[in-house]
Amino acid sequence: MNGTAVDTNILSEIFLGGPRAASAVRSLKDALAVGPVLASGIVYTELCGVGPGEAVVGLLSDMGIELDAQLSLEVWDIAAAAWRTYLGRRRATGSSYHCPACGQANETFLCVGCGTRIGGPRHILADFLIGAHASVAASCLLTWDRGIYRTYFTALRVIHPSV
Repeated sequence: MNGTAVDTNILSEIFLGGPRAASAVRSLKDALAVGPVLASGIVYTELCGVGPGEAVVGLLSDMGIELDAQLSLEVWDIAAAAWRTYLGRRRATGSSYHCPACGQANETFLCVGCGTRIGGPRHILADFLIGAHASVAASCLLTWDRGIYRTYFTALRVIHPSV
């Protein structure tokens, strides 16, 4: 297990030329300087929602990112366990919103724990597959979403690009 896995949100920022694209590119270059950078098949699929597959493959290739499209049974099992934990916590708290920065359960779009504005009501299974893939195939995950991965993949080192 070596290298860095990359989350969809980092690559979509670059692909769409978002305001944090330069920071995302710097972080990817830093990661590539120390080892391979991997994008899971889940990340590829999510990026194909932003642009056609050929453009996504071109972006990955141009940036030197390896596409790791095969997910082992171990990845699926780890994702399923984390997903079950997440759903159990969500049911127990009655909360629909979890902060991407700190993982705090909230009833509104503003985190009561750290004050971060929460962009969406719930996490989706793809988030857990990305975390599980990173846990098995890499030594760390480059993402903007620190909270979910630090909460549900506690052994995974999470790298958050500086802006």
